[in-house]
Amino acid sequence: MEDLESNKTDACSPESMFENTCTCTETIWNELCLKQARTRFVRTLCIDIIVILLLGFYAYLTYDFFYVIVITSFCIVLNLVECLYLPRRQAKMAYRRAMDLYHTEQSYQTFFYPDYIFLKNVQSKGEVKITYDKIAALLDTRQTYLLQLKQKTYLLIKKDGFTKGSMLDFVNFIQSKEIPRKF
Repeated sequence: MEDLESNKTDACSPESMFENTCTCTETIWNELCLKQARTRFVRTLCIDIIVILLLGFYAYLTYDFFYVIVITSFCIVLNLVECLYLPRRQAKMAYRRAMDLYHTEQSYQTFFYPDYIFLKNVQSKGEVKITYDKIAALLDTRQTYLLQLKQKTYLLIKKDGFTKGSMLDFVNFIQSKEIPRKF
């Protein structure tokens, strides 16, 4: 990713406004994957509704309701699998991959400065500097805030993980950067 810059000195700088530590537990992976799946689910549901309406019109014209019942049942099962099973499976695989790689739950330290965000992976010691114009949205889950980057990747910010600053001040700060908030 060419718009992410490595910077090793900024994490020690004392003027960060907020600091957050997030450990990626299996529950947090589940929340992330379910949040990502929500838009796919809505899109698939809209397509299914259109298909069911067209089939209903066909059944009305031909008095043949068997195909409507079969295809409607198939669409419902498909949506349930896509909405409930696949995101949980994806989360479990991502969690296992991180555990295999680091032999512990993955942890991040995030430092928020007035002009950029500095992210540090505790296990790999990887560091990334991200400017606020690269952030597309702030998403809200039960345990975390997700900063969605324009590349459809996410930064995890644990709600109870603030070591400097408060959660409410953080949300106000992000909104002052004109980043839209999605629920």
